[in-house]
Amino acid sequence: SGIDLDKINSIRAKKESLTALYAGRLIDYKNVDVLIKSFANIKKDIPDARLKIIGTGPEKSALTNLSDELGVDAEFLGFVSEEEKIKHMKSATVLINPSSVEGLGLILLESMACGTPVIAKKLPTYFFCNRKNSILVENDNYSKAIAEIFNKKTKRKGMEKAGLKTASKYSWDETAKKVENVYFEWMRR
Repeated sequence: SGIDLDKINSIRAKKESLTALYAGRLIDYKNVDVLIKSFANIKKDIPDARLKIIGTGPEKSALTNLSDELGVDAEFLGFVSEEEKIKHMKSATVLINPSSVEGLGLILLESMACGTPVIAKKLPTYFFCNRKNSILVENDNYSKAIAEIFNKKTKRKGMEKAGLKTASKYSWDETAKKVENVYFEWMRR
């Protein structure tokens, strides 16, 4: 799989301060409830923090109720176009994916290509993530990682730069070259 760097680079958006974004289905194993609970914890220390949630699914009603119950003023954006998703990614301070199941996690690479750091659950499928370009969480407490991104501008800027470098290795052109090399190697054997 690859990402469309040309399309991502053609879309413009202004960075918003202290904005966390989730983009994906609103289903149980995506653990958006865990994100909302973690966000409630940081709102005490960072009251200006904002949470935006892109996606639809059967958990939406429960998640909006949980947000209300915990006093998290989450903005549920529903389904958005690919261009709107990229705009939201580019304007966010951080993208968070607490999902416990992923095939590859292209959303993380897309976010890196947008210059937006990522926080995600530590999964073996995130082989492209490292300490320079992301924060991987082993437990379900994302509060510390979110606060770190919001409060440490130098670290955030370093992650943005490292993420852009990582994402450039997964453009469709680079991915096609890698696949072509595998076929040529197989043919030589």
